[in-house]
Amino acid sequence: MTENRRMAYSIKHAAEQVDISERKLRELIAAGHIATVRPPGTSHPKITHAELEAWLEAGS
Repeated sequence: MTENRRMAYSIKHAAEQVDISERKLRELIAAGHIATVRPPGTSHPKITHAELEAWLEAGS
């Protein structure tokens, strides 16, 4: 994962951080492998940095 660290990422930016396609990331989310959150006042799901780290450490 690159050093551009945020607390949470859009699906597009999360996919860029772990070098996979947005489509693949959405499939992983749908399958329950990666959790998303919806911060108050937003309509789009976000993926926390901790969630991406955990997924990578689990062996992707």
